[in-house]
Amino acid sequence: PDMIQAYTLMIFPLAGQACAVGVESLTNALGSMLGPGNVTALRLATRIIESFAGLLVGSIVIAAMPTIAESVATRDSEATRKHLQHGLYLLLLVSIPFSIWLAMVNRPLISLLYERANFSAADTTLVANILLMMIPYLFLGRFRGLLELPFFAEQDTKTPVASAMVSATLFVATSFFLVRIAGVYGIPLGQSFGYGLGAWFLLYLLRRRIGKIGFGAVRDVSIRICGASLIMAVFIWVGNWLAASIPLHGLAAKATALALPTALGSGALILSLFVLRVLDPALIKRAWVAMERRTGDLLALVRTPNSL
Repeated sequence: PDMIQAYTLMIFPLAGQACAVGVESLTNALGSMLGPGNVTALRLATRIIESFAGLLVGSIVIAAMPTIAESVATRDSEATRKHLQHGLYLLLLVSIPFSIWLAMVNRPLISLLYERANFSAADTTLVANILLMMIPYLFLGRFRGLLELPFFAEQDTKTPVASAMVSATLFVATSFFLVRIAGVYGIPLGQSFGYGLGAWFLLYLLRRRIGKIGFGAVRDVSIRICGASLIMAVFIWVGNWLAASIPLHGLAAKATALALPTALGSGALILSLFVLRVLDPALIKRAWVAMERRTGDLLALVRTPNSL
């Protein structure tokens, strides 16, 4: 019976994966009809955005999975809501600054990664612009993933797939409409629209199941995160100006154009997050104490004679 139940639960996720493959095939076909190089540009931009989304934002969804699953298993709806609020806070903490950073350094990033040999400056501009249009997916895709967790914890794989189907349908339909207006940029715009409405649909279903989630509790901290991100943006702009004034050429110029704004912006962001009380200054002390403890343990282990 357990094996039968497991295979039954797998049916809907497999259908969702098949739908994702179909959507990718349709978007590639649509991009190929818009001119040469568009499919490659879409794939490169998608690869970058998926890598960053999986590495940074996606890890938050994975980290939230055990606590949400535990609260759902104990039927503690209040704890589930608290864990979802905390998950949203972490998503905003990562996705807002990173989205602004990516929007401001997308061209230097693409230039450093790909602009060589037959990959021209025009190709860099195309991929960078597509990447810019895909930035909303960083948050929307993982926000939908966060909202899926309570359903999966209840062994309900049907509802998340229904939301994915809604997103895919809207994505394809909107893309076919927008490419007539915006060309290849209509595809990432359609993706953001589809994922946005898909997340809203899943949020509506989740509210019907556990009641009002209370995402308004993170409104104040999200405003402070935006404030810190804007300060970061100013320093990135200064870094861009400084990098442009340094007389470098070739790979050194490309690396400087990315590294200098990133370093200045990162430092300003971290300091602003502590000043605006988004992060607790006590975290620094706890991290320092933990580092001292681990260093002491390591030194003690090294000094201990090896007795055989």
